[in-house]
Amino acid sequence: MHRALKLLLPALLLFGAFALVGCANIAEKATEAAVEKATGVKVDKNGEEVTIKTEDGEATVSSDTELPADFPADVPIYENATINAAMSNKTDQGMSYLVGLTSDDDAKEVFDWYKQAFEDKGWEIKSTMEVGDSVGGLSAEKDDVLATLSIGYGSEKKADMSLTVSPKQ
Repeated sequence: MHRALKLLLPALLLFGAFALVGCANIAEKATEAAVEKATGVKVDKNGEEVTIKTEDGEATVSSDTELPADFPADVPIYENATINAAMSNKTDQGMSYLVGLTSDDDAKEVFDWYKQAFEDKGWEIKSTMEVGDSVGGLSAEKDDVLATLSIGYGSEKKADMSLTVSPKQ
């Protein structure tokens, strides 16, 4: 399994488990122990942040609505978007990030904005995909970094976005 997936899968499972069990301390400790036993990874929950550590690296998942402090400044974030989730993943290849965003703006307009914003910040658009006016995806490269964006209409006609930033393989 790809190293990033080894970290992301337990992190996402744990994040979902904590969301389901709420903030009850006993439930949190039981969930941590169960995930550690099932996956063999070290789990540390601190407030709204969960860190998963393995021999391959570590992943941090947060329900915080801010970008990680070390998120690359040259990756565009749509001004009228709300950050729903953010995750960082540290491996020997470098840092990776996953950000979930939502905007009340039209998904097609947001997609077009991202295409231009990546180019304005010196990224090379490597591929784009558009399906009608409601769904899109793109990948962009800069130096040794790859960024991918998926966008489409979610609930209540809001533009839902998933933005990943990772080292090129």
